[in-house]
Amino acid sequence: MRGAVIVGSPRRSTIVYGYCFPSYPGRVKIGYSRRGLNRVIEQSTAFPERPRVLFVIHDARAKAIEAAFHQALAHRQSDVMGTEWFDVGWLDLMRASPILRKAVGARSSVRAVKWLMTLVLLVVGLVLAPPLMAAATRMAEGADAARLFDGVGAYLGALIEGDGKRLSDLAGAMLDYALSGRVHWAWTLPGLAPVPLLCWLPWRRWRRTSF
Repeated sequence: MRGAVIVGSPRRSTIVYGYCFPSYPGRVKIGYSRRGLNRVIEQSTAFPERPRVLFVIHDARAKAIEAAFHQALAHRQSDVMGTEWFDVGWLDLMRASPILRKAVGARSSVRAVKWLMTLVLLVVGLVLAPPLMAAATRMAEGADAARLFDGVGAYLGALIEGDGKRLSDLAGAMLDYALSGRVHWAWTLPGLAPVPLLCWLPWRRWRRTSF
C-alpha cells in the first residue's frame, strides 16, 4: 500500500482498486470489491509475487466507477485472460478518472506545502543553531546559568528586532566560540539537533489522512 492513492473513507467496504506486479508495472488490474482489499489479497495468493496497489477508491458507486474505468480504457485492454487487465500508466489512469485526478492533485498540493514548510523550518533551525551550539559549549565548560543565557538573550533580541547585521555578527562570534576547540566537538551537536527535527515535522504522520 506504500504510495497508493486512497480516496474516500476506509470504513466503506465497496471499492474500486487498481494494482500491478513489480515485475510488470505497465499492466494494471482494475476491479471492484464489496469486501475491501480482501479481494485483492485472495487474488494475490495465486501469484509468485505481492501486488503493488496503485489506488483504492472507497465509494458507494464503486461498481459504476469500475465500469467507467473499463469503458474509458477499453482500447488499452491487455491480451490476457479476463477483461480487467489494462496496459496503462498513471497518466492513462488519471485521464480515465476525474476522482483520481482530484486526489492526485490534492496530494501534490499537500506535498508542495510540506516542502515549503520544510524549507522554512530548515531556516529556523539554522538560525537557532549558533546560540544553541554556543550554549552547549558553555555548559560543557561549566558556566553558570546567568552566563549561559546572556549571549542567547542578546541573539534573540537582535532576531526579534530584525537587526540583520548584529544578528550576523553574533552568529559568527557564537560559531567561532563553539568551534574553537575549547571542548570536544561532540558537545556542539545538541545545538544542531533542532535542524533535522524541525525538517522532519512536516512529514510526520500525526493522523491517518485520505492520501
